[in-house]
Amino acid sequence: MFARLFSRAGSRRNWSICPNTFKNLAATPGRAMSTSEPLILANVEQGVGELILNRPRALNSLNSEMVSQLYQVYRAWSTPGSGVRAILLTGAGGKAFCAGGDVKAVAQQVMSGQQQPAMAFFQSEYLTDAAVSQLALPHIALLDGITMGGGAGLAMHGHFRVATERTLFAMPECAIGLFPDVGMMVLLPHLPGQLGAYLALTGARLTGLQVKRAGLATHFIPSSHLPEIRQQLQQAGAAAADLAHVNNILTSIQTAAAAQQGTGAAAAAQQQQAD
Repeated sequence: MFARLFSRAGSRRNWSICPNTFKNLAATPGRAMSTSEPLILANVEQGVGELILNRPRALNSLNSEMVSQLYQVYRAWSTPGSGVRAILLTGAGGKAFCAGGDVKAVAQQVMSGQQQPAMAFFQSEYLTDAAVSQLALPHIALLDGITMGGGAGLAMHGHFRVATERTLFAMPECAIGLFPDVGMMVLLPHLPGQLGAYLALTGARLTGLQVKRAGLATHFIPSSHLPEIRQQLQQAGAAAADLAHVNNILTSIQTAAAAQQGTGAAAAAQQQQAD
C-alpha cells in the first residue's frame, strides 16, 4: 500500500525538493535541509530521524510546500538502507505542534480563481497522511502545544502520539460546518462513548491529559521530559525500529514522570501542612 501511494504521488510534478535531496539528507547524520527559510527541518542522528515543522509564526500550519516536502522525507526514510530506524515529528516555537492547514492561503487561492492549487494542497496533504498510516518505521509525534486539523492528521495516523500538559486538540473546521477531514472520520468513531461524534459535531477542544484519556494520544509525558524520548531512542540502537520496544521506552518515561510528579506533589502538600 505504501509503495502504491508513493507511486501515485511520484507521478505528480512540481515537488519542491527532489527525492535525491532527501536520500542524501537521510544518509548524513547531523545534517539539516539547506534552504533560506526551511519550512521543515530534517535530521538523522544515531538512527533517529527527526522532522520539525518550522513555521512557528504561523503556529506551524501546513502549506503545499510543507506537505510535499514531508511526503518526500517519509519516502526517503522508508527506503531500505536509509539508516533511519524511527521517526520523531515535532513542531518549532514552543506554542504549537501544528495548528492545521493554512486555510487562509487556500481561501485566498479559491477567491482569486485558483482552484487547482487549492485542490492540489488537499491532495498532497491527504497523501501524506495516508503515507504516515502505512509507515513500518515507528512514528512518534510529540503533541506539545496546539494540535488541530491538519496537524491531527499528521499525528493521529502514526503509531505513537505523545500529549503533554500543553496539548490543545481540536478539529476547528467542524465548528464552521465542515466535516472532519484528514482521515479523522475513521478515527473519531473509535473514541469512547459518543465523544467522537461530539468532537465531530462541535469542534470542541481537549487539553493535556484529556487527549490521552480520550484515546487520541497513546502516552502523556510532561514537556520537561520530552528530551528523554530522543535520547533513549538514540541509545536503543537497532531496537528503535521495534514498535514494542519504542512503546516500552515511552511507557517507562511516562511512568517515571508520573511518579516524580506524585512525589513532588506529596512533598509540597507536606510542606504546606508544616507551614
